[in-house]
Amino acid sequence: MQENIVKHYQLLVKQNPEDPAGYFNLAGAFKNEGNLESALKCYRKAIELDPSNAEFHNSLGITFVSMGDIGNAMECFKKALALNSDHLDARYNLGNALKELGNLDEAIAQYGLVTGSAPEFVDALYNLGNALKEKGMYEDAIFSYQKALTINPSHVEALNNIGVTLHDRMLFQEALKYFHDALSVSPGYPEAHFNRALTLLLLGDFKEGWKEHEWRWSKKDYL
Repeated sequence: MQENIVKHYQLLVKQNPEDPAGYFNLAGAFKNEGNLESALKCYRKAIELDPSNAEFHNSLGITFVSMGDIGNAMECFKKALALNSDHLDARYNLGNALKELGNLDEAIAQYGLVTGSAPEFVDALYNLGNALKEKGMYEDAIFSYQKALTINPSHVEALNNIGVTLHDRMLFQEALKYFHDALSVSPGYPEAHFNRALTLLLLGDFKEGWKEHEWRWSKKDYL
């Protein structure tokens, strides 16, 4: 199916070689099938034909992120914003890139601009919370997570991360409530089980704690 989509856009590009939209769509098709190098070339061709299109630069940046090239991705997001300062996805992506590089203050500033313009941008609220948490600004982080939850009460990662933040502040009983809420939303969520285990063990509930600790093998970042 995906191969047919690629062939479809390749035919359109062959028929209209000066149409930047054709290369943009072909790039997206290549990206969806995991062919990032070909996607990169097509996004660059689209930009060559229409250098003032902010979305082209943003999409090229996303492809660089997928390839692990955060530096080039940042330049693409900045270029997109230079062309259109209201491009919220590019600003959000820039915030993510800055956070990935450890530039937390700049990332927080970008997320703040996004949420200021789009208060219901849940992912921006969530990642703002993550950046604030990394800076040790725990109350602000919890506030941002809670704002995300007012929009999406089933945001399991936000529930879990409030629990983690409370755990880090040694508010263990309060943390357990959020791990419980996360597991009510997603009973098989390994991170919440594991974090619940650590909290129970610290509270001396070794039977339940060690039982929950077995979920460590299902965590993505374990080992």
